[in-house]
Amino acid sequence: MNWTEAQTHCRQTYIDLATVCSKHDMDKLTAAFPSDFTEVAWIGLERGLQWRWQWSFSDKDFYVDSDVDFRNWRSKPPNPAAVDRCAVLEPNGKWIDDSCSTQRHFVCFNESAVGDLKYVLIKENKSWREAQRVCRERHVDLVSVRSNAENNAIKAVVKSQAWIGLFSDPWVWSDHSNSSFRFWGPDQPDNVNNVQDCVAVTHSRVWNVLRCNTSRRFFCYSGDINYLSPFMSNLPTDMDAQFASTTPSITTDSADFTVPVHSSQTAYTHTYHAGQTQHSNGVHVLLQTVTEDTAHGSSDQVTTSHAIHTVTSEEETTAHTPVHQTTDDPAPTSSLFTDTLILVRENMSWIEALTYCRAHHTDLVSVTDPRVQQEVAQKVANASTPHAWLGLRYTCKFSFWFWTSSASVCYQNWAPGHGPGGQRQCGLAGAIEASRGNQWVSLSETYRLNFICRL
Repeated sequence: MNWTEAQTHCRQTYIDLATVCSKHDMDKLTAAFPSDFTEVAWIGLERGLQWRWQWSFSDKDFYVDSDVDFRNWRSKPPNPAAVDRCAVLEPNGKWIDDSCSTQRHFVCFNESAVGDLKYVLIKENKSWREAQRVCRERHVDLVSVRSNAENNAIKAVVKSQAWIGLFSDPWVWSDHSNSSFRFWGPDQPDNVNNVQDCVAVTHSRVWNVLRCNTSRRFFCYSGDINYLSPFMSNLPTDMDAQFASTTPSITTDSADFTVPVHSSQTAYTHTYHAGQTQHSNGVHVLLQTVTEDTAHGSSDQVTTSHAIHTVTSEEETTAHTPVHQTTDDPAPTSSLFTDTLILVRENMSWIEALTYCRAHHTDLVSVTDPRVQQEVAQKVANASTPHAWLGLRYTCKFSFWFWTSSASVCYQNWAPGHGPGGQRQCGLAGAIEASRGNQWVSLSETYRLNFICRL
């Protein structure tokens, strides 16, 4: 499919074309490539109309309040619409912009170090993108500067002009995520004759810009609560396309799943998704397949059917008190997620709720995208408390919010004054409002609330 057709297919069948928020996401996505894959596959990045300055290091938990907007330009802010411009730190601490292809020293960010040792000056002459690659391979990324204090600390290690992690580009994600993560291949992004506006992952596991109207395979994301779940898909070119089945393989290391189920003898390939649900009687691996067949006599009409794991309402008891749980019963094709979530209408602290979910189901829910948010909002509408616990907790040791499922996501729905932009203290956990905008709030983990488990 071309990029627009792939976008439509992903939105109708899953959630959207894949968004990549980090190197971890990129590794997950490319793990779905067949070993003999020699083509390219669309992701959800396209050229937008507005250029803007962004940081190479895209972890949203790293930035608090307006940290991400800190700038220290030597004069007035440069025009971000200039093609291929990146930021340079001068020895006096001021910033200038320059062509990203210029060769110079650069400063990397080493997250595991302490104090000023986090800032590593690399005395090798590299272009900005070459510097970015080196920093990601040896450390974490090119350095981000969030305050005057950090700017002064980085200035102390710089003796001449050096690249920092700020760059300008016009690229936007299909799902409207604000992820600034990029993983361009050599000499990318280019735009030959001003007609290359959509991004694909190559067999070399890097990104290239291509014409949007060319037919390619593509990655969708499914909204799996654990991680970005890639699906590669392309329409069959022939109604008699024959599939060669292979033995399904499921790897359950750290709840990550790779399930090659079918390979194609034609241009059609589909990578399936394995989801894990854990019940009190052990672990059940659920294979959620999507089968696609062409309509008779037509090679461009596809009927998609979902094998959905359905969970009925249940009432369970603990050793001491009854716990009432409710689920909705939607039409089989109305949702991929409602039947995997359950509202527990029992008041517990966050720790007690986490323990209960892991003992009786899988975990407290992680809200990884707008569709999961919608499903959680449907559940919490029946809560008997003003808020319900999510699998979201604050670590005061490292000063960031994290999901108990270890999900790495871009999506956030914090109420004003809560989350990364709110108070930072030990003992906070995340909950969702049962009414109003169903936004997330940070509360003391000792509060006793209803909670939502993932089955």
